[in-house]
Amino acid sequence: MARIETDPNYTTPTFPRATAGPDIFKKEDVQQLAAAVSTHDHTSGKGLRITTSAFTGSVDLADWYRSTGHTTPFASTGVGIELFYDPAAGAGVVQVYNRTTAVWAPLRLYGATVSIGPPSALTTYDASGNCAHPQNVTVGGNLTATNVTVNNSLYVQAGGARIDSPGGDMVRIVNSAQTVLDLSVGRNLTVAGTTVVTGSLTASQVASSNQVFSTPSGTLYLRGADGNVHIDSGGATLFAAAGQFTGNVTVQNNTSNIVPFTVGGVFEHIEHGSYTISNVGNNSGANQQMTFTRAFNNAPIVVVGMNTPTSGDIKDWHCGAQGTTPTGFNLRAYNTSGSTGNCSLYWFAMGN
Repeated sequence: MARIETDPNYTTPTFPRATAGPDIFKKEDVQQLAAAVSTHDHTSGKGLRITTSAFTGSVDLADWYRSTGHTTPFASTGVGIELFYDPAAGAGVVQVYNRTTAVWAPLRLYGATVSIGPPSALTTYDASGNCAHPQNVTVGGNLTATNVTVNNSLYVQAGGARIDSPGGDMVRIVNSAQTVLDLSVGRNLTVAGTTVVTGSLTASQVASSNQVFSTPSGTLYLRGADGNVHIDSGGATLFAAAGQFTGNVTVQNNTSNIVPFTVGGVFEHIEHGSYTISNVGNNSGANQQMTFTRAFNNAPIVVVGMNTPTSGDIKDWHCGAQGTTPTGFNLRAYNTSGSTGNCSLYWFAMGN
């Protein structure tokens, strides 16, 4: 007889069973078997452990799943997702690893929103791909983004330098020497110290609190996009305490026939123009009222010259300016050529 009284896989409770055909069978064996399997849950003494090879198809759990450790070795081949609690690290682990090639594989988390972190400070990715992070972000390498939006304040530090937002719409850059550079949303740039530009500087406006611009070599070059330097605000004055201008100097405002300048602190300007007086009879004169494009403060000096007339010669014609006022003058031509003709006159006015 080969009957055993204690089953090796069921100890709490156990049951006897026969191991050979001639073994006796007792009615109590059924009761003890029922008691053992009624609490069967595959824990120690309640049946054999379920191996992974026994699972096929999907598993749908109505309750939660927990790993309390990692006691068995990893598989030696294959790729898959691995979830376990690592007691040595005191951390839960979710990883995708190829055990055959010893290479990490991609891990993807999907959801309408995906949140990572402690419950009190979650980093959340929304359906549009935006990331909301409630605390500081430390980047050890490069940060590449199309847009970076900061709700309250910006602070980036590298060594002794930093970038922060002191308030309002201002962004401040501070180096290790505490030299401050402020940039506002209105696109104004304020520098507390000296600004050194080794290449080109392009700006709609450049200003200095002490009104000094210099270069290390002592020579300052100003050049606009059109190759010219424009002075068009304030007193519109170009002043040199000493020295001289070399090369070509062109002074002009936005009106083609006006040249403004200052002599001895007194504003002056020059205007010029031309006009053809036609059908002037012999021994007769004709007038044309001319109005200055920009009025003078006082009546200017007006000089009038002429081109070759259509009748006679220059010596047969006489020209001049009459009744000059700050706003204009009367341009006059007189013909003594012996016949009716036309005469083109050119005038030049200078004053303050």
